[in-house]
Amino acid sequence: MKKSKTLFLYLICFFTITMLFSSCSKKNSDDNSNWYLNSISVNKLWNYSKGDSQTIAFIDTGLSEEYQKYLNNRIVYKYNVVSKNDNVTDNHGHGTEMVSVVAGNSNYGITGIAENAKIMIIKAVDDEGKTTGAHLADAIDCAINHNATIINISLGGYKSFDNVIAKIKTAVSKNITVVAAAGDYGNKDLLFPANIDNVISVEGKTKENKIWENSNTSDSCVFAFPATEINVLSISTDNSMKKNTVSGTSESSALASGYIAIIKDYASSKSIPLTNQQIIEFLKGTNSLSEKSDYLYPLNQLEK
Repeated sequence: MKKSKTLFLYLICFFTITMLFSSCSKKNSDDNSNWYLNSISVNKLWNYSKGDSQTIAFIDTGLSEEYQKYLNNRIVYKYNVVSKNDNVTDNHGHGTEMVSVVAGNSNYGITGIAENAKIMIIKAVDDEGKTTGAHLADAIDCAINHNATIINISLGGYKSFDNVIAKIKTAVSKNITVVAAAGDYGNKDLLFPANIDNVISVEGKTKENKIWENSNTSDSCVFAFPATEINVLSISTDNSMKKNTVSGTSESSALASGYIAIIKDYASSKSIPLTNQQIIEFLKGTNSLSEKSDYLYPLNQLEK
């Protein structure tokens, strides 16, 4: 995606350089096309949880009308901070793809990582992929006020905003976990807000368990998750849904949000208090930034 000086923040995605293809065949976590789920031992993770007690707020471009109807019983709140109403229809496609990474339950051929987690849709990005610091701050405020337990921010930019930092600090103080994508520009830094303290910053990894060449990186990054050839639901030109395959740290952060929902739900089921700092330490303990990764590590630690 080309950088535009007119954007304050950028959707982190590679629509323009990623080959997209559709498939009508049904997939499951054992299919090779879901390599990223297999790589994190998702079937073993599901023995612990599928995120039932958690609510993930997706701050993005909204959600397609069709998918809203399909996920209706799992959507606990929706709001459009751009137009100040509850119309969160996604005319861009990015938000729908992020939700499908987490919420898919094999329908449409998409398997999500935390299919029982509840969903909050907060549209803070317009149909051209543009947003502002004010919209992002308002979106985080909505997520806080409506009891999100995890906030997924699959976007970023090169300018920071004090109002966004303040809202993130408030969220963290309420033990809400904020997850943000590192960026897709291959730079040795993290985009904002992934570069804020106490935010779960997520780099992208390849099938070979190495950092994806297009991922922004930093020694301060918390975590890495698969970024390449991720199955998502996209919006076709006729507004129908189709399965596509995309790459980006947007997908990495969405997967990480679902993974954190599994961890937090399991801790809740065992009545184990779990702070954001503990989650950060658990995530670092997976060694996800190296070629040796143990995604069961946090759950094994909770069992001790």
